[in-house]
Amino acid sequence: MKAIIISAIALSAILSACIFSSCDTDPVLPPDETNVPVYANASEDLYAATLNSIVATDALGRSFGESNLSEQNKKVGIFYFVWHGEHVGSGIYNVEELKETNPDALWSVGSDGTPIGSYYYWAEPLYGYYRSDDPWVIERHLELFTMSGLDYIALDLTNISVYEKNCTVLFDKIVELQEQGWPVPKVMAFLNGTDSNIDHAERILRFYKTFCTEEKYDGIWYRSLEDDKPVISIDVDEYYQRLEPEVRDYFHFRNTIWPAEENPSDAFEDMSWMDYVYPQRLYESVNGGIMNVSVAQHTAGSFGLSVNPRSKDAWYNSNRGRGYDYATGQNSADNINAGTNLETQWSNALNEINCDEVFVTGWNEWIAEKRPQDRLPIYYTGEQPLSSSELAAIASFCDNCDLEFSRDIEMMSGGYGDNYYLQNARNIRAFKSGKEFIYYGAHAAQDIQGSVWDHVRTYLDFSGDAMARNAQNAAGTATYLNETNRNDIIQTEISHDGEYLYVRVITKDDIRIDAGEENNLNILLSVSGTTGAKWNGYNFVLNRNLSALDQTTTKLQRVAEDGKYSFTDVADCDMYVSGRVFSARIRLSDFGIADSRNFTVDFKVADGISDPSDIMKYYIDGDSAPIGRLNYRYNSVTAESSR
Repeated sequence: MKAIIISAIALSAILSACIFSSCDTDPVLPPDETNVPVYANASEDLYAATLNSIVATDALGRSFGESNLSEQNKKVGIFYFVWHGEHVGSGIYNVEELKETNPDALWSVGSDGTPIGSYYYWAEPLYGYYRSDDPWVIERHLELFTMSGLDYIALDLTNISVYEKNCTVLFDKIVELQEQGWPVPKVMAFLNGTDSNIDHAERILRFYKTFCTEEKYDGIWYRSLEDDKPVISIDVDEYYQRLEPEVRDYFHFRNTIWPAEENPSDAFEDMSWMDYVYPQRLYESVNGGIMNVSVAQHTAGSFGLSVNPRSKDAWYNSNRGRGYDYATGQNSADNINAGTNLETQWSNALNEINCDEVFVTGWNEWIAEKRPQDRLPIYYTGEQPLSSSELAAIASFCDNCDLEFSRDIEMMSGGYGDNYYLQNARNIRAFKSGKEFIYYGAHAAQDIQGSVWDHVRTYLDFSGDAMARNAQNAAGTATYLNETNRNDIIQTEISHDGEYLYVRVITKDDIRIDAGEENNLNILLSVSGTTGAKWNGYNFVLNRNLSALDQTTTKLQRVAEDGKYSFTDVADCDMYVSGRVFSARIRLSDFGIADSRNFTVDFKVADGISDPSDIMKYYIDGDSAPIGRLNYRYNSVTAESSR
């Protein structure tokens, strides 16, 4: 039986490659083995072809290659927060910083310097303490989501507001990117809550009237395959019958399962936003089953119990932090950057044959209210280590507390950096694409001054993401300015022949350069089979010396010292710039490529990076195609040469 299953998977991958590829020639069929990649033409849909060609290696050396995100028709969503700028108040409080600078005040319930009732960041996000209506941040979030293969974002609207202003900025940006042609994630919402003083049925109605009656938003909703209705998650026993018939008819309802309890519905699909049960439960859905995957779980009721010095000894392992080891039942701070908890949760979803949808918790919660611990839940069945009066005298944070006991995937400033984003992207692709794919390159010579290049691999990038930033932080106490945007890269074309690799970059507007700078349209390349030093996986860079638009040659350089952003010249390469187009050709021999039929190049185009030696700046500054540490992959193998 096992052999039959393997054969079916391999056959499905082969058929899928044909369906989703531009099959002017048949793909080479690999042997019936699951570890052999599928060779295929890239999709005629350039957006799909681009996303399937995204590859990356994180700071810990964990990689993912090309994929077919449509292969298995599986879906992945992520918990997303639009509350930033609404609850912080007039000050920014950072738990990781206060642990070092003022721990007594941090954990005290009576300190005016770190007040009770205020919201605290567990650390600083890479994009700063941003507001959820900052279009610069929203654009980047959607780009990161799209490039990783996410299908939907689930809005946390379980508090006192539906955040109309912030949702409008997000929804309008989704519409804009959809009009470009990008398969950006759709939207669903969690619209229940636990606050008995709030009429959550009224909030569901307000969300419906504000957004769902707007025709321009019809295309942004994550819809059920059963009835094509927009999906939302609520406590159906509590709210469904209280909703107006018009609202009940509009949505496809899922019943929210809280992590500490199971309250399945007989009439509706169930959905857990976090699961304390391990392995995570699979809830039946239209296609198969939904499983939650989370970064860390506050199984003690409050993450702060594992961090506060007065409770840490007793409660440290009662919560499952980022580095939790399920084999030992122990937390490990050494495993935080590797995300062992998230990796194990993902492995359960990958190994569950009936799981067709994964919901990840979460992207960008970042803040939690500081409260006395006696006002926060404690899930503890044994003897209480602290008395009621002692619990009332210490401060705590429920949902997020510090680096170890928090559950955000979004990149942070310092700490784990982009590890969790790339880890999640790797697992999304493993979940949605059961095989590794190798997409054919394009064997053709090009005239670098030609107005049209024929027979190329084409890679797209968001148009409009090279935008200036001028926005206040969440507390309104500082302004974020970023004017590194210069050239908005929208398309890159690649081909090769027996002698050259041809590269053409197209920008949204006419190309501009800053003379004397070394960050004008840099092309970073990682060439397979070559030896020598590397910086973040790259061993070559083209075009660091572009200083005038009338240049006819540019330099190819290679990394001079392993791990350092320093270079030595390799060769001069022919180049051409005109209007919106930069093109160049590089001798394959200058890369050290001996066989033009057998090489792979991972590359990115970057412009306006303020500090090109800092890989995290590629998420922030100017424009990088693709963003951050992601790369496009180009293979020399062609349909003709592989036969």
